[in-house]
Amino acid sequence: MTLLNDTKTSAEASSPRDATRAFFRAAKQFEKSRIEDVLKTSKLAWGLAGVGALIGALGTAAATVAVVYRRDPEPLVMQVDGATGVTNVLRSVKDANDRYDEVNDRYWIGRYVLMREGYDWFTISDTVEAVKLMSDEPIGREFYELVQQPGAPLSQLKDRGKVVPKIVSITFVGDTAQVRFTTEVQNLGGDNSDGLKALGWIATIAYKYESGYMTDQQRLINPLGFKVQSYRKDPEVVR
Repeated sequence: MTLLNDTKTSAEASSPRDATRAFFRAAKQFEKSRIEDVLKTSKLAWGLAGVGALIGALGTAAATVAVVYRRDPEPLVMQVDGATGVTNVLRSVKDANDRYDEVNDRYWIGRYVLMREGYDWFTISDTVEAVKLMSDEPIGREFYELVQQPGAPLSQLKDRGKVVPKIVSITFVGDTAQVRFTTEVQNLGGDNSDGLKALGWIATIAYKYESGYMTDQQRLINPLGFKVQSYRKDPEVVR
């Protein structure tokens, strides 16, 4: 009887200690869970903040690109022919001060010489207008007067022959070009008609690219605004 009472007393005495240990274990576990939750929440918040910052940076970059590449509308200029009433839209040649590369220069200079020095009865009218469009006004007027001279191919050959120029070489010194070329008088079949060998010439040309307004038809002929400022032709001396 005494032994049973002692055992019961011992069991009752140990219960508070066990309860205390269980309480502290539960408290530690709860605190650990809270810390883990806080860490997870912090990581999520920083992640969202990073995504937001990235989106903001991309938006700023896109806005900058849009501002840089934004193009103002080109002004529209209308030209009305007083005689016929025909209306043409004039557009500006852009970037007139930019340097065009040598390939472009060679093309336009070569084309100019071929048109100015050649002759074909069936295309002479278009050729004269193209040369005038590609020349400063005094140079264009000088060419027109040369075409009208009594000794010019227009008067001498008419529709019985043509003058065929060929470019030999083009060299540059700054904005001045020196063009070596030959001319030959041919019949309509393309054969030499005067019995003379091709004549050699040297043309010295100062040129530029000029901004300005042109009709669509003019832009088809001279889209870059190529202009000859001076033109001198001399016979090539063969030594």
